[in-house]
Amino acid sequence: MRPAHLAFAAVLAAAPAARADVLLSNLAEDLRSTSPLSDALWAAQAFTNDGESHVLTSIRAVVGDASGDPDAFAELRAGSPTGALLTTFALPALGGALGVRSFTPLVSVTLDPGETYVFVLGVTGGGFGWSYAEGNGQVGTGSFGAYYYSEMQGADWTNFGGDNPFFMEVNVSGAVPEPAAWALMILGFSATGAMLRRRGSPRPRTAAV
Repeated sequence: MRPAHLAFAAVLAAAPAARADVLLSNLAEDLRSTSPLSDALWAAQAFTNDGESHVLTSIRAVVGDASGDPDAFAELRAGSPTGALLTTFALPALGGALGVRSFTPLVSVTLDPGETYVFVLGVTGGGFGWSYAEGNGQVGTGSFGAYYYSEMQGADWTNFGGDNPFFMEVNVSGAVPEPAAWALMILGFSATGAMLRRRGSPRPRTAAV
């Protein structure tokens, strides 16, 4: 293999492949109960990222059974239900039977290694249900934390511990390369470009004697 091809192959090997991953999920667990959310009761579920950086692509939850026309919102906050607001989500339809529905972030969020995040669902009119699991089973490399309730529209939250979390699945786009990996890829592309330029440059002709 030619040197330029070898350099390009090394750059491709250093670049992480884009993929969709489930960071964590408990959607396969048994149903314990459903919390009726309304302007008098908001809910939140914490989760902790694994040891890599990931871009959040969606959160799926078992919700539905709406009453009235819910004026609902979904948020991702850092560390606690009152932590820094990282993004809001596009809402799925909340009418009809309880089922798995997807919430899509409206702003790109990178989940940092080992950090805790909280998915908050609130309502300022009407209502709907959010179901939670019987047990603590899960799949994925992340982990569930505590779940919370607020009877004061987010002004105050009660921590109910980590047992029987809300049904939730966190989907991410795969590992985000660290700065050192980006530097290696940029250096590799620069070296490859330099090799290709040298190969493409015409050689000076020697004058005949």
